[in-house]
Amino acid sequence: QIDRYETVDQSSRANDLVASVGRMQVTSAAPGDDHPDSAGLVSAPRDTLPTDGTPVAAAHERPNDRDFFRFTAAAGSQLVIAVDGQPWAEVDTTLELFAPNGTRLAFNDDFGSSARSRVGPVTAPVAGIYLVVVGESRLFGSGAYVVRAFVEAGRPDLAVSLSTPVPSSVPQSSRLRTTVTVDNTGAARVLPGARVDLYLSRDSQVTTADVACGGFELPEVPPAGTVRFAVELAADRFEISPGTWFAGAVADAAGTVPELDRSNNAAVSPAVTVVAAEDDHPGRAVLAREPGDRLLADGGPVVGRIERVGDVDFFRFPVTFGHDYSVTLRPGTLFQGSLSVYEDDETNGRGDLRSEASSEPLTVVFHADADTVAFARVSPLDARDTGDYTVELRLESDGTVDELPNRTTDSPPVLPLVELRSAVIGIHADVDLFRVDLTGG
Repeated sequence: QIDRYETVDQSSRANDLVASVGRMQVTSAAPGDDHPDSAGLVSAPRDTLPTDGTPVAAAHERPNDRDFFRFTAAAGSQLVIAVDGQPWAEVDTTLELFAPNGTRLAFNDDFGSSARSRVGPVTAPVAGIYLVVVGESRLFGSGAYVVRAFVEAGRPDLAVSLSTPVPSSVPQSSRLRTTVTVDNTGAARVLPGARVDLYLSRDSQVTTADVACGGFELPEVPPAGTVRFAVELAADRFEISPGTWFAGAVADAAGTVPELDRSNNAAVSPAVTVVAAEDDHPGRAVLAREPGDRLLADGGPVVGRIERVGDVDFFRFPVTFGHDYSVTLRPGTLFQGSLSVYEDDETNGRGDLRSEASSEPLTVVFHADADTVAFARVSPLDARDTGDYTVELRLESDGTVDELPNRTTDSPPVLPLVELRSAVIGIHADVDLFRVDLTGG
């Protein structure tokens, strides 16, 4: 159709529209395209996916590219298709699975990351040729990826077990070492991505409500396959009360693996005895108490001690909106220290400093944004160090804070990469200088 909006003053418009055109047929993929953009152009063996999970390398050569693949499956088979973008590629893949009659059985955009897509397991409704379409979600995305097809007769089944923790008796806040074994006793493989979470439990029935101690992601586990992980339960992040505890592991709590039986996804170790440990100040902000862990503004230094490997001490103090405060850590026999200050909890950081030299004092100055409770966290720079220190809180007078130099000759402090550093413009016309160390290139 021409002149649709009638901008030309014509004697007749009867011939402005062509009602029909000759039939056009596309007989081959675009030049340079490794796999076709439509189902009608799919051919074997070029576009056939192995059904044993053998990876097939492919690519989106241009924006909005789509690649069609095919594979054969028997009725009742379990179908899983996985796509992983190469690390250097700018791909954001989508994935579709179609039955022999053209019905779309499954779709996925992001599976854990934008470059990864996965569908299945899907039960094959009939025997025949199934189509896989790898598309692109990002407008200008393109690049290399790997696609795999798994056609299997059964389902996976994860079974978890733990070795006896070492040591069997530990002081509070110490670490336990154990080996977690995960067996796939099913008839189908477990693809990468399922998590195993670690816990400390008061009883022999571990659940996700117990004390969380980290975890790890499973690799691919074939049928009858086994993986083992030597792990440390990060109990030093929590205040574990004295008594009997059990190390536990729960596999695939999110239910991403279509298992035959989930009753064997959790396991506990033999019992471990946790004994009371000397600790002058708690290792978590929420456990800091009055008056033993309180800092008083201008109340003088408070003595603390890092008693054991991995120890951390928290102090609390109230702050008033609009006021400036400074917290100073002076290592004593503690070789090098680290000082962090938080408002409200352990996530709202206001400053974080680490010693560059032994016995170097550290001072964090910050401006209170609300009437609240703030916390100071003292830890050794090297987690293996122990020793004593002092920490002191001061309320700074308005207009007098100038904790950083304003001339390069006064040795400005180094600004660490990817670390929070707080400061205060505390006097009229104040300027604060930092030094940034750069590497050529």
